Amino acid sequence: SYRTYSEINFVDNETPMGVIDGVNTVFELSLNPIEGSDHLYLNGLLQDEGVMFDYDITGRIITFNIPPPIGSIILCSYRYN
Repeated sequence: SYRTYSEINFVDNETPMGVIDGVNTVFELSLNPIEGSDHLYLNGLLQDEGVMFDYDITGRIITFNIPPPIGSIILCSYRYN
C-alpha cells in the first residue's frame, strides 16, 4: 500500500519483483527507497542490511547474500521521495 503524509511518502509491505526459486538472489522494488529507510522481511523476520549481513540494496535492487528458499515471503517497507 502507498500513502503520503507531510511530504513523506511511504510504501508498506511491498512484495519485490523476482523469482523465489531457491537460487535467485536479486529482487527489485517499484520505487527507489530513501537510503537507510528500508525494512526488509523474509518470512516475517527483519533482515540486516549490508554486504556482510543478510542483503544489500542499491537503488531499487535488493541482493540477498543467501537465496531465499522456495515458498518464502519477502516484504519491504520504505520511504521515498
